[in-house]
Amino acid sequence: MSNLESIRKQNIERNKELLKKLNLASLSASITSDIKPKNKVKTQPKVKVNKPLPTRRSKRLAKDPEDEKDRALQEDIANKELLAQQQLRESRLSKLKGDFNIQDLLAEHKSGNLVAEEYILGIQNSRKTKTDSKIEIPELDARTRYDLSVIKEMGTKVSDQVQEVSQEAGKSKSNLTTTKKEFSKLELHSLTDPSKVKLTPHRITSILFHPSTTERLAFAGDTNGTLGIWAIDQKTQDNEPVIVLAKPHGRTISKIIDVPQNPIHIITGSYDGSCRVLDLSKQVIVESFSMEDTMGVSLGISDINCASPNMLYVTTLSGHLFKHDTRQSSKSIKYEDLLRLHDKKIGGFCINPSSEHQIATASLDRSLKIWDLRSVSKRNSHSEILDGLSSPQSRGAYSSRLSISNVDWNMNQRIVCNGYDDTIRLFDVSSYTDAGYGIRKRGQKRPPPEQENLEAQTVLKHNCQTGRWVSILKSRWQRSPRDGIQKFAIGNMNRSIDIYAEDGHQIANLAEPGVMTAVPAVVTFHPTANWVLGGNSSGKVFLFN
Repeated sequence: MSNLESIRKQNIERNKELLKKLNLASLSASITSDIKPKNKVKTQPKVKVNKPLPTRRSKRLAKDPEDEKDRALQEDIANKELLAQQQLRESRLSKLKGDFNIQDLLAEHKSGNLVAEEYILGIQNSRKTKTDSKIEIPELDARTRYDLSVIKEMGTKVSDQVQEVSQEAGKSKSNLTTTKKEFSKLELHSLTDPSKVKLTPHRITSILFHPSTTERLAFAGDTNGTLGIWAIDQKTQDNEPVIVLAKPHGRTISKIIDVPQNPIHIITGSYDGSCRVLDLSKQVIVESFSMEDTMGVSLGISDINCASPNMLYVTTLSGHLFKHDTRQSSKSIKYEDLLRLHDKKIGGFCINPSSEHQIATASLDRSLKIWDLRSVSKRNSHSEILDGLSSPQSRGAYSSRLSISNVDWNMNQRIVCNGYDDTIRLFDVSSYTDAGYGIRKRGQKRPPPEQENLEAQTVLKHNCQTGRWVSILKSRWQRSPRDGIQKFAIGNMNRSIDIYAEDGHQIANLAEPGVMTAVPAVVTFHPTANWVLGGNSSGKVFLFN
């Protein structure tokens, strides 16, 4: 036994004796001579929980080669369906070739797609692959047959009536006060529910009021290439509006016009690069022409105008101008025959009602220009695009802070334009004369090219910030007002239509808050009567008469 152990035992004995003297025997008994080892805490074993297997297992994740062939087959089918859908979308956006009956191009009222889509698109594909299509055209229902018969009957009546109206236009003279009173009495056309006159399935981009005053017809085109025809004073047995919906184009219809002295013909121009003519009496839609660049890519048409029965003026999204004689048999336009006016999109153009060789253009390049089409040469070109195209002589110009959306020219030699600088500008060019040089002031020499010699006499503030989902606002003159008061209409972002006189005085603000729940961005006058038509982004039209 070591010394430390003996000393320890002696201390224990001494402590016991001390505790006995203090009567703490029980405590002394608990003191042991040896140190007991500490007991280890037993750990409880973990319970292993088995996870339930999923009810369905992916064969791909399970790497089960059993149905590998079936999986490859399903993927192949899915890829073919995806490719077919992509080809269908491309076919829907492509321009149609050839002539059609209007019943072949009827469109669905909800989607805007062709009713006989498989048949029509099959014809287009067969013309490319030179194979015959055996798909049948679906039969027309009773409602569609009735609507077509009404439009055809009205189309056979309008020719003589429009000639009589055009002869009476402008004979009666009125003052501004009388005109204001007349416009204050205008109300929404209510033969049927005005909130249900949905002329196109998509956003309206162009609109036309037919010149007839008795057989009233309205036309509208949308972003889908759909053309809606509305028989204004007719209704069905269910008190529904009589509307025929056709799809003559693959892309946006940018403009709809009627042909002077031939009112049964309606011309449409589209972003797909084609122009088509609708014959109301024969109910056929024929191809007038199509435009392509040197690479074979379609040139989108931005605007069309017709100053005479056989001459059609066309502008493009790339800044070109072209004159097309509708009597020509050729339906394809050569790129070399185009004229270069701007380097960017021409939003709108107009023809001088007094001189067909003078036109005005409004462009995305922020300029308004007046051109003389009698003087065409490559030397006139100020374009930065080296495409070798000729240009007419520029006789007047105005530059804006932002792009100019549209320009229009009336019978009193007033030009109106509006753009994204939130202004409407009125130019008085009545003091100019045509003396061999086009537009120039009396006593002044011929202005040099590209000189900004146009100055607005009247500037009106107007909100033109339409954004992405509202069509661009464009001011339009009344073509031949019967009351003799020159006036123009433009959509208002407060869901109304503004009417202004040529001196800038506001004649009326047409609105119906309970019914017009969207901006009537696309507006037009009846050519002679004081009736106003407006269309919105949902395809609805509103007529004030």
